Amino acid sequence: MHHCHEQNVRAFRAVTTISLPLDSLEAIFDNVQDYPKWQESVKESKVVHRTSDSKYHFYTRNHQGWPAKDRDLMWAVEKTWDENTNSLLYDQVCSTNTLPEKNNPGVVSQAFVTWRLQPISETETKISYNFTIQQGGRIPNWLLSMLSAEAPYKTLANLKNQEVLGDGNTASLD
Repeated sequence: MHHCHEQNVRAFRAVTTISLPLDSLEAIFDNVQDYPKWQESVKESKVVHRTSDSKYHFYTRNHQGWPAKDRDLMWAVEKTWDENTNSLLYDQVCSTNTLPEKNNPGVVSQAFVTWRLQPISETETKISYNFTIQQGGRIPNWLLSMLSAEAPYKTLANLKNQEVLGDGNTASLD
């Protein structure tokens, strides 16, 4: 976890290597309705608007833990290929400018997630998960402490468990 001096920003980064080829991971990432099976704290997810296979919006309901209530979030996604690093990128943005919080105005102003899927070989892929949240307003310490640095690692561990469910070339979330 990184703290930015005199700014209400928190950032998390987690990296792992998984024994699945890039196309299998891409299928997992493109299957938004299965996010609750591997993304930590996501309890529900669905695509709500699709411009193309590489640009879409999806909704998630995230469990925040007691005493906080579950949070509804809307994410804009752009999927691109980065020629410089030979990586598939999933850039995700969630902003209260487009989905205002009715009960807690100003708690979160923007969140950014970047998934970098970089093939190492035909059967292995390096995954980098970067999460940055810019906090707006005044956040109580108990709520701030709920943004655990453990979540990115748990998400990657859940995703890494998917390689066990596959046959070495593909993965299933069943």
